[in-house]
Amino acid sequence: MAKTFASFKDVGNQLENHHYADAAELYRAALKMQPGNAAASMGLAMVHNRTGQPEAALKLLQGVWKAIANSKNKGVKIK
Repeated sequence: MAKTFASFKDVGNQLENHHYADAAELYRAALKMQPGNAAASMGLAMVHNRTGQPEAALKLLQGVWKAIANSKNKGVKIK
């Protein structure tokens, strides 16, 4: 059953309450709406890490780090 993404606070609550499947579904929904969203990627990485999937977590985090590095190389200023 698909859930509507409400806010990162809501999905964070799912994660902190150990509702990992629900949290993963919400983070994936956020990524579907906004591919490359670093917060959603890091949240999904936390789900993977907490559910014994460190390789999947690392892959997501490496993607975030690569995106950050690429944005710095393009002269994007982060305030």
